[in-house]
Amino acid sequence: MPDRRRAERWVILLAAGFVAAMLAVGAFSGGRDLLASLARVDPGFFLLLLAMALASFCFRFLRWHLAARSLGIHVPIARHALFFLAGFSMTLTPGRVGEVLRLYLLRKSGGHRYEKTAPLLFIDRLSDVVAIAMIGAVAALTIGRYELVSAVVLAGAIAANLVFFKPGWFILLVNAGYATLRRSPRLFARLRVALREMGRLSDHRIYGAVLALSLASWLTEGYAFHLLLARLAEGSAAADLPAAAGVLVFSLATLAGVITMLPGGLGGAELSMLGMLVALGVPNAAAVAATAVIRVVTLWFAVVVGFAVLPFALKQAERRD
Repeated sequence: MPDRRRAERWVILLAAGFVAAMLAVGAFSGGRDLLASLARVDPGFFLLLLAMALASFCFRFLRWHLAARSLGIHVPIARHALFFLAGFSMTLTPGRVGEVLRLYLLRKSGGHRYEKTAPLLFIDRLSDVVAIAMIGAVAALTIGRYELVSAVVLAGAIAANLVFFKPGWFILLVNAGYATLRRSPRLFARLRVALREMGRLSDHRIYGAVLALSLASWLTEGYAFHLLLARLAEGSAAADLPAAAGVLVFSLATLAGVITMLPGGLGGAELSMLGMLVALGVPNAAAVAATAVIRVVTLWFAVVVGFAVLPFALKQAERRD
């Protein structure tokens, strides 16, 4: 299991860095204007954004649960939900490797081997990237901006699906690798098992449902960002930006964060979001406020939820019924 105390210290350090960075950028763009923009996010509206984030989490859990059942991993849904949400506590670990906590909980609870559950992490990430790329491509065509970037990302995401639809190709690569190295036979055997298990998710009905849930999740968060942007940019020309513009900015910024491989996409997502918002004519203060608030709602809220349920998930993992 990933070190919980170390993860907590890491999150606190990153949270402090995030706040400091947002304050610095806000001061540079005009502190009073930033405070005025943030004041428009009243408690009721903020709760609406959090509710939309929770709805997104539900879609993601249903995707995870569906994929797990397709692999023959059967866990009571309430317990499985705790395991899934607990994984958010490790979102900010380097490379997000801490999310193997979900696999650890499945192993501890039901004895499920890692080579059997590893495809869950892969399909989780891949369906995210494909869904975000699809949403971004459609939004880019709608507003006539960033079409080439969106098309390239979408093409790369679709190509990555070969892992699911042609797992035999990768098994051949694994076999060739072992024939060359002649070392670590158990590791290569586990890789072959994981790839075969991955092939079970390539059924078009299963993968279609997984992708549909991913689309629902990211559209929910993207639309939440549009609502936030519309409120913060009220009174400026940017208030008339279509919903597709907000969804596009959110999608491309999220992908930028994924590409950086930094914990939670910190840095890459924020800079990309700010740059695109300013390019679309959003006032500096409103752009900074929108970036800060949406990252609190979609990233930091998830981490808080993860740590809140983690003790209960660990307790449930001890049960064998």
